[in-house]
Amino acid sequence: MSSEPVRPEDAVPAPPRRSPRVMADKVQAAEPGAPAAMPAAPRRPRTMAAAPSEAGAGASDGPPTASGGTPDAAGSAAAALPMAPTPRLMPGEVRVGLRTDAEALARRFPQQPLQHLALAARLIGSTPLAGFGWAEAQHLGLAAQNRYGEAVQALLDVVSMDVVRKAPLQLSRLLRVLELCAEDFDPPTSTVAQWLRKDRPRQTGLHRNELDQLREDLRRHVVELQAPIQAVMTLRGRLGALFDELMAWGIACEWLADRSDVEELVRGVLLERAQSVVKTAGLVKAQQAQSLATAGQLDGLRDRIQDAVLIALPSWLAQLAKMPETLNETQRFVVRDDLRQIIHQLRS
Repeated sequence: MSSEPVRPEDAVPAPPRRSPRVMADKVQAAEPGAPAAMPAAPRRPRTMAAAPSEAGAGASDGPPTASGGTPDAAGSAAAALPMAPTPRLMPGEVRVGLRTDAEALARRFPQQPLQHLALAARLIGSTPLAGFGWAEAQHLGLAAQNRYGEAVQALLDVVSMDVVRKAPLQLSRLLRVLELCAEDFDPPTSTVAQWLRKDRPRQTGLHRNELDQLREDLRRHVVELQAPIQAVMTLRGRLGALFDELMAWGIACEWLADRSDVEELVRGVLLERAQSVVKTAGLVKAQQAQSLATAGQLDGLRDRIQDAVLIALPSWLAQLAKMPETLNETQRFVVRDDLRQIIHQLRS
């Protein structure tokens, strides 16, 4: 053999290296009757998120987000997005109201109280200048007038309650029964009348069951009357605040009508609104007096039941039970006088 060195151009190239998986697939395909080989699964590329050894100690331990990353990664991605500019002005028109105060209104309306003037100044300040015409002027004070109708309906609901209707009727029936009982203790007008009275049963015994039933019903009504009394007192407060608001609207409408930059049509509407709300304020004042009278009647009814029916009448019945069947003149006078006082309390 020659010992001459092999030149590079004469060297035979080595066959390329093949993967064992590829070689096995070719061998199976070469064999006759062999089943087709399964396609090789694609290799998943190694990424920073998929390599736990490369995450290091700085990786976040938080739960994965919807995109598959961690909260820190999501926050970094969100921080990388461009921020939308924050608007400095809101779209629309600025509602600018008229400027005035209670002192300026006092020079125009010197007879009005300060609380009405201060409220009118706030109402004027809430009235926008832009687009103010006759249509807007017609709505000034209209909501307050509607609340007056609601207050009237509330008072009607109170006086229509069952306890308000039943308690006076039962008290009138009790008064009639006690008047019948008082006839047993009146002095006889003659000897014949005295003789007839001995054989006649007492009215107190005849009406004792009805007396007990009326007392029990009226005892329950004393507690039930507290609700309508409280409702009427609350309604009085609402009517007082409503009266102040309506008077303030009247002042505001007149002040707006006096402005020189107001159209003639709008000025006429404002003056009509001023008259309308002031008229409604007068009705509110009358309704306030009516509610006060209703509260006084209900409170007086409760006091009569409490004093006459629940205190004085049981005491009189206990006193009568201790008396003998036949009363002398002194006993009859005492029993009759006490009963007449109870009747007088129920009538007052």
